[in-house]
Order: sequence, then structure tokens, then C-alpha cells
Amino acid sequence: MNAPSQNFPEKRKVGRPPGTSTPLKMTTDVRARFCDLVAAGHRPTAAARMVGVTYATIQRHVKADPGFAADVQAAEEIAIEPIEAKLYEMAEGGHFDSVKFVLKNRAKDRWSDSNRTEVNVTGSVGLTQGTVQDQIAQILARLQERAELEDPSIVDAIVIEDDGVADAGE
Repeated sequence: MNAPSQNFPEKRKVGRPPGTSTPLKMTTDVRARFCDLVAAGHRPTAAARMVGVTYATIQRHVKADPGFAADVQAAEEIAIEPIEAKLYEMAEGGHFDSVKFVLKNRAKDRWSDSNRTEVNVTGSVGLTQGTVQDQIAQILARLQERAELEDPSIVDAIVIEDDGVADAGE
């Protein structure tokens, strides 16, 4: 074979550099160590690096194996327990933001920021401005009776004039 000429550089070699090993396979031991690291509080991407695989490999195995997916989820729940305990302790101590966070997330039905009532109408409704205002007043009265609305001035409505042009009502 002839030596490479000056005009044509040598072909680049393909494959792994000499002395490097093949990637680590997702063995049972690797899975267990990954879950242990996640349970200890490491982020999944960092835990993957620590066991010698990419996070994409972890994700592929989570999607393919429901048992492994359940193990990873259990590990993440274990990792969050001390944080939840600290948050709850702060809430019990009167830390306002912690109290608010716990109530909004554990008792959503009673502690959400807003009450929302949606009315969906299919088709056309023949209402005049006067009847719309009467209907809004009736709806507000019913909502106040149910204690679903603290401030009646928060209601937005669109009034459609007889000519069919929409106008924001106040």
C-alpha cells in the first residue's frame, strides 16, 4: 500500500480509542445502585452518571420495565420525605409561606387561590343587554349564597348588542 500523499490526509480511525471499555450494561446491580442514589437525594441525572450510564439509558429502561419504573418512583418518594417533613415542621412553627404551601397542596379543595365558575353555551342565545345584566345579578346572588364568590366585582362578562357586535360589559 502506498503512503498517504500530502494532498490526502490519513483516514480517520473509527471506533473506540484503544484501552477504553464498552459501556456498562443496565444490570440488576446498576439499577439498585441508581435507585439507592436517588433515594439518598441525588438528582436522577447525577445518579445515572454515578453508576456509569446516561440518563437517556435510565429513561429507556424506565419506559420498557414497569418494575424498574416503580422502583425509581419509590426512590424519588423516599428522597422527598425529609423535605416534606421539614416543610411541615416549618408550617407548624408558623412560617407563613410554608403554611400556605402545605394547605394549597394538601387541601386544594378548600385552600385554592380562586373560585372559578365556567358557563359554556353552544349555539346562540337571544339576550338583550338588560336581560344579561339581570342574569348576571341572579348568578352573583346565587354564588354569594353558596359562598363561592368573595368579591362580586371579579365577574367578567361580554355583552352582545342587538346588532351582533361584542362589547365588554362592566
